[in-house]
Amino acid sequence: MGKLGFVLFSIGIFLTAAYASFVPVVDEGATGIARISAWFEVGGIPFLIGLVLMLVGAVLARRDKKSASTANKTKGQQRSPLELLADYENSFSTLLEKLQKDEQGKVKVGLEDLVEEKLPLIWEQREAILTKMGLENFAEFAGSLSSMERNAARAWSAIIDDVWNEVEPSLARASDSLSRAKELAESTL
Repeated sequence: MGKLGFVLFSIGIFLTAAYASFVPVVDEGATGIARISAWFEVGGIPFLIGLVLMLVGAVLARRDKKSASTANKTKGQQRSPLELLADYENSFSTLLEKLQKDEQGKVKVGLEDLVEEKLPLIWEQREAILTKMGLENFAEFAGSLSSMERNAARAWSAIIDDVWNEVEPSLARASDSLSRAKELAESTL
């Protein structure tokens, strides 16, 4: 459906552009309405068909994107935000323990899984969390979560760059940010 939507949208853009730019032949002293009428007689119908194709294509593409994201959301919505936050907390504790044991390969794999797979799950529930928390609390919650993600990504980047002395401080800052987000979630959810 998404590809069909894209094709329809593209055809619609081509038709509207082609016929919108069409200049009909009119008398020298023709008024604006006469020019528009002359244009519509030649290019109005294809132009309108192009508009309809653009709208239908956009709806189909959006519906396909929405159904794909709904399928992904069900995986994350099986668990509450508090459960996800507890899971993140356990992940950070495990990563810090593995770092202390010099299990660098396991830290890298665990951090990649956390950043790429686990952290996005809570953002998929943002509308429900916003409704429960209210805007002010959600803004603070989202800020703490963003800080956590940023520091987790910084730790991952330090691993990739082989700067291991930056990994532990970044993970500690991420864990602190997570603690702030979890405290707020526990008090408002």
